[in-house]
Amino acid sequence: MAFIFSHMKSQYFCYMDYFRLTSAAFACIAVGYAAAQDCANSFNPVQDWTWTYRTQNTDKKGQVQATTWQRQTQSTAAGFDTIVLSGKQQPSKSPYRCTQGAHTSLTVPSVAGAQITKASVTGFSIAAPANWRVGYEWNNVWNVEGRKGLLRGAGDFTLHYRIVDLEKVKVPAGEFEAFKVELTMTLKMKAGGVPLNQALPTSYAWYAKDVGLVKQIWGRGNLTELMSLKK
Repeated sequence: MAFIFSHMKSQYFCYMDYFRLTSAAFACIAVGYAAAQDCANSFNPVQDWTWTYRTQNTDKKGQVQATTWQRQTQSTAAGFDTIVLSGKQQPSKSPYRCTQGAHTSLTVPSVAGAQITKASVTGFSIAAPANWRVGYEWNNVWNVEGRKGLLRGAGDFTLHYRIVDLEKVKVPAGEFEAFKVELTMTLKMKAGGVPLNQALPTSYAWYAKDVGLVKQIWGRGNLTELMSLKK
């Protein structure tokens, strides 16, 4: 006999006979509660909310293209998924792992157009809520192996985050007091025995408590701003 229990917007499927119903039900509820508690982070809320953003990208010719998109979250057994909705495109889903309030993206990064054949990640993408203060730093490191054409390579892709300021930020959704986070990315690899080291352009993101990401700047004139938040 199959019973389905739902907790904290996540579904946990427990298949059991009648005599195990009570213990299995409590086990399902406990797992859902633990996952939700582990993901709790006021600077990247995992809630049944909808964030609406507008992103402006500037191409090599200087032409600006604007896209409006929405972001939602959905709890999972290991953490949560971020779901992006943009126009008529199919929703895209990105998994995250939670560790004592810190969030780690499990989406393997694109590295110089190579086909990634093996990847592992350490560190985290979003700091635990207790660590949000000016001067705090953390790393998110991907160890990857891959190939491009006849070349095979391996190395590390490091994302280094540093909170540089706490300031007022005004976006279409309103004015927020937000932490400014600096992100620097470095690639250290060897392909066919040849070093391929590269430092990528620095980007900045602003996070407000009980809201999450409100603004991001990267590359040449690329900008993302929060348009609205529906709680």
